[in-house]
Amino acid sequence: MAIAVEKYARALCEATERASNEQLPSILAKFVALLKKHHRQFDLDLIVNQIQEIYQSDKKYSVPVLLEYLEINPTEQIKDFLKQQYPDKEIVIKAKQNPALIAGARLSTDEYLIDGSVQGKLASFKQRVG
Repeated sequence: MAIAVEKYARALCEATERASNEQLPSILAKFVALLKKHHRQFDLDLIVNQIQEIYQSDKKYSVPVLLEYLEINPTEQIKDFLKQQYPDKEIVIKAKQNPALIAGARLSTDEYLIDGSVQGKLASFKQRVG
Protein backbone atom coordinates (compact mmCIF):
# COMPACT_ATOMS: atom_id res chain seq x y z
CA MET A 1 0.00 0.00 0.00
CA ALA A 2 1.52 3.31 -1.08
CA ILE A 3 1.79 6.12 1.43
CA ALA A 4 0.06 9.31 0.31
CA VAL A 5 2.10 12.41 -0.45
CA GLU A 6 0.30 14.25 2.35
CA LYS A 7 1.43 11.65 4.91
CA TYR A 8 5.06 12.05 3.84
CA ALA A 9 4.69 15.83 4.09
CA ARG A 10 3.08 15.69 7.56
CA ALA A 11 5.72 13.22 8.75
CA LEU A 12 8.51 15.57 7.69
CA CYS A 13 6.75 18.55 9.32
CA GLU A 14 6.48 16.63 12.58
CA ALA A 15 10.05 15.36 12.40
CA THR A 16 11.46 18.86 11.91
CA GLU A 17 9.05 20.75 14.16
CA ARG A 18 11.26 20.83 17.23
CA ALA A 19 14.57 20.02 15.58
CA SER A 20 17.52 22.36 15.92
CA ASN A 21 19.25 23.82 12.88
CA GLU A 22 22.09 21.33 13.45
CA GLN A 23 19.68 18.36 13.32
CA LEU A 24 17.89 19.40 10.13
CA PRO A 25 20.48 18.15 7.57
CA SER A 26 20.49 14.69 9.14
CA ILE A 27 16.68 14.53 9.28
CA LEU A 28 16.38 15.64 5.65
CA ALA A 29 19.04 13.14 4.51
CA LYS A 30 17.19 10.30 6.26
CA PHE A 31 13.91 11.48 4.75
CA VAL A 32 15.34 11.50 1.22
CA ALA A 33 16.85 8.04 1.83
CA LEU A 34 13.41 6.81 2.92
CA LEU A 35 11.85 8.23 -0.27
CA LYS A 36 14.50 6.48 -2.40
CA LYS A 37 13.96 3.20 -0.55
CA HIS A 38 10.26 3.35 -1.38
CA HIS A 39 10.89 4.63 -4.93
CA ARG A 40 9.14 7.92 -4.12
CA GLN A 41 12.01 10.36 -4.75
CA PHE A 42 10.16 11.57 -7.85
CA ASP A 43 7.34 12.77 -5.57
CA LEU A 44 9.64 15.23 -3.82
CA ASP A 45 8.18 18.27 -5.62
CA LEU A 46 4.66 17.16 -4.68
CA ILE A 47 5.75 16.63 -1.07
CA VAL A 48 7.36 20.09 -0.91
CA ASN A 49 4.17 21.67 -2.30
CA GLN A 50 2.12 19.78 0.28
CA ILE A 51 4.43 20.99 3.07
CA GLN A 52 3.88 24.58 1.92
CA GLU A 53 0.12 24.04 2.04
CA ILE A 54 0.40 22.56 5.54
CA TYR A 55 2.43 25.50 6.82
CA GLN A 56 0.01 28.00 5.29
CA SER A 57 -3.18 26.36 6.53
CA ASP A 58 -2.29 24.68 9.82
CA LYS A 59 -2.57 27.12 12.73
CA LYS A 60 0.07 25.09 14.55
CA TYR A 61 2.62 26.34 11.99
CA SER A 62 1.16 29.60 10.71
CA VAL A 63 -0.83 32.69 11.60
CA PRO A 64 -3.57 33.41 9.08
CA VAL A 65 -4.18 37.16 8.80
CA LEU A 66 -6.77 39.18 6.91
CA LEU A 67 -5.55 42.67 6.11
CA GLU A 68 -7.98 45.18 4.64
CA TYR A 69 -6.69 48.55 3.44
CA LEU A 70 -7.94 51.50 1.40
CA GLU A 71 -5.05 52.72 -0.76
CA ILE A 72 -1.59 51.94 0.61
CA ASN A 73 -0.94 48.24 1.12
CA PRO A 74 1.04 47.89 4.42
CA THR A 75 1.60 44.12 4.08
CA GLU A 76 5.38 44.16 4.64
CA GLN A 77 5.19 46.39 7.73
CA ILE A 78 2.41 44.23 9.18
CA LYS A 79 4.35 41.05 8.42
CA ASP A 80 7.44 42.43 10.20
CA PHE A 81 5.33 43.34 13.25
CA LEU A 82 3.60 39.93 13.40
CA LYS A 83 6.90 38.09 12.93
CA GLN A 84 8.03 39.65 16.23
CA GLN A 85 4.83 38.43 17.92
CA TYR A 86 5.01 34.93 16.40
CA PRO A 87 8.71 34.23 15.73
CA ASP A 88 8.26 30.47 15.23
CA LYS A 89 5.35 30.67 12.80
CA GLU A 90 4.91 31.62 9.19
CA ILE A 91 2.79 34.72 8.70
CA VAL A 92 0.25 34.21 5.90
CA ILE A 93 -1.39 37.50 4.94
CA LYS A 94 -4.40 37.76 2.68
CA ALA A 95 -4.57 41.44 1.74
CA LYS A 96 -7.50 43.06 0.03
CA GLN A 97 -8.52 46.58 -0.80
CA ASN A 98 -11.70 47.70 0.97
CA PRO A 99 -13.14 51.13 -0.03
CA ALA A 100 -15.66 50.95 2.85
CA LEU A 101 -12.86 51.63 5.36
CA ILE A 102 -12.78 55.32 4.29
CA ALA A 103 -9.11 55.48 5.41
CA GLY A 104 -6.69 53.39 7.46
CA ALA A 105 -6.53 49.62 7.73
CA ARG A 106 -8.10 46.66 9.56
CA LEU A 107 -6.12 43.61 10.62
CA SER A 108 -7.73 40.43 11.92
CA THR A 109 -6.42 37.05 13.05
CA ASP A 110 -8.08 34.24 14.98
CA GLU A 111 -6.95 35.91 18.21
CA TYR A 112 -7.62 39.60 17.72
CA LEU A 113 -8.88 42.48 15.59
CA ILE A 114 -6.99 45.74 15.17
CA ASP A 115 -9.22 48.29 13.51
CA GLY A 116 -7.35 51.44 12.55
CA SER A 117 -9.86 52.45 9.92
CA VAL A 118 -11.98 55.59 9.94
CA GLN A 119 -15.02 53.35 9.47
CA GLY A 120 -14.11 51.47 12.66
CA LYS A 121 -13.47 54.65 14.64
CA LEU A 122 -16.83 56.07 13.54
CA ALA A 123 -18.62 52.86 14.53
CA SER A 124 -16.88 52.90 17.93
CA PHE A 125 -17.78 56.55 18.46
CA LYS A 126 -21.40 55.89 17.47
CA GLN A 127 -21.56 52.98 19.94
CA ARG A 128 -20.20 55.13 22.80
CA VAL A 129 -22.49 58.09 22.06
CA GLY A 130 -25.29 55.91 21.41
